[in-house]
Amino acid sequence: MKKSLTLLLVFITLALVLLSSCASSFELAGNALDRGDYATAIKQSLKSIEKEKDVYESEAVLQEAWKRANTEWNAQITTIEQTSTSDELSKAMPLYDKLLEAHNAVILAGRMDLNPSYSEIQERAKKTSERIIGLLFDEAKEILALGGRDNARVALLKFNKVYEADPNYQGIDIAIEQATNQATIKVLVLAGPDGNIMNRGYDMVPMVEQQLKGMEFVEVVNLPNRPLVPLSDELTAINLAKSNKADILVHFEATTSYDSGMKRDRRPIDSRVTAAPNWEIEKLYVLTSANSDVHYKVVDLKNEKILAEKTMKVEESTDYDFYVTAILHKGRKEQLQLDNMYPARTLAVNTIAPGASIAELANQIATFESQDIKKIVYGITAAGPSKNETYSIPDYQLPRQLAKLKNLNGHTFTLFNVIEADSPVPGGQKEYFTFYEEYIGEGVYYRVSASIMDQEIYKQIIELMLDKNNQKVIKKEFLTTFHQDFIPRKVAEWVSPTLK
Repeated sequence: MKKSLTLLLVFITLALVLLSSCASSFELAGNALDRGDYATAIKQSLKSIEKEKDVYESEAVLQEAWKRANTEWNAQITTIEQTSTSDELSKAMPLYDKLLEAHNAVILAGRMDLNPSYSEIQERAKKTSERIIGLLFDEAKEILALGGRDNARVALLKFNKVYEADPNYQGIDIAIEQATNQATIKVLVLAGPDGNIMNRGYDMVPMVEQQLKGMEFVEVVNLPNRPLVPLSDELTAINLAKSNKADILVHFEATTSYDSGMKRDRRPIDSRVTAAPNWEIEKLYVLTSANSDVHYKVVDLKNEKILAEKTMKVEESTDYDFYVTAILHKGRKEQLQLDNMYPARTLAVNTIAPGASIAELANQIATFESQDIKKIVYGITAAGPSKNETYSIPDYQLPRQLAKLKNLNGHTFTLFNVIEADSPVPGGQKEYFTFYEEYIGEGVYYRVSASIMDQEIYKQIIELMLDKNNQKVIKKEFLTTFHQDFIPRKVAEWVSPTLK
């Protein structure tokens, strides 16, 4: 009765202390005791006693937590250890850890009067751990003996747990090897010929194999001489796969369409360029594209069951990261005598809006169209191919290689010669400007010559883009990449879930 009254007084005192704003070790100990965290209750009450605060009450909490920890946790461990499966028996280990934590805290505090038995508990925990490892090993062997890849994978998980706990466990290396072999599927990859592209098919297989090799429990069967087997010849494909001791056949066939050519995208100039509201801009580039209908099958060779069969589409395109733009001729052609240009010549003239200035035009185009106009010196100036100290572009074999020219990729050409603007003096004569600064001398004549050279270079770019030999090279390069990379990656992506 006296003991119960003492404990009651402890709890009443604890309740009063909990009303304070700053939790003491004694409060923390009481809270831990209430929620069944006996290890924390023991450590916090020992800390409170060490600080000589609330010693009487803390001692009462310590005694109660110590009694409950050893009684309740040992009782739970005893019940659990009557089980016969590794999963159930493993539930005892967290309880052993908490007991060891509590007994260690008591020993460190020098409270041998509580009769701690850390070594004894540690030995019991070790024996239970060894029993768990033995059960895991036996359970894994029984599951593996049932046969099948799925059972082997479950067994392998258990064998790996045994290895993690004891790498030297007798027979574990052989067991893991057996389970891995039984869990692994051997896959043979075959392709049929591309329905539209001659001599394509062989080059698709290596990338599919490379992707599948990265999967867990997948082994790719390599053939020294791999034939092209049409998807329609399923019997030959299956017999070939079986003769090479494969478990799964991945069989696919592509039918590819290809297109390549020069593209012109024309549009009105940005509406904010009010100085030239009716001008147009053209983008010139080569666009190469391919799309393929890929039919694939995944066959389980054990029973010749089709695990997956679909027809999917693969599409890809490229512009080789090269393009040029041009401001089109939207005005008129007129016989003009400008500056020192002699004699008069027929020039293509673009006219800006009435009242607009040449500086306004330059600033608006540079700002709203992001064209490569740099500054204004005696008119509008731009960095163009004609400033590369050459009168023609080099004989590059592919349009994408044109990007190597420092000032060419993305350059804006002008497909006209001069710009006509109103005179700033009322009633004065029209004024004429170009997009080019002074070139090999002074005056409009040389700037017009630069403009004409720019247009010639633009024509040469078009000729390169349309050249049949270049188109053949482009086709070969692009289709090689399409068949060796894009299609195989997609095939591997599609079939992978079936192999897991």
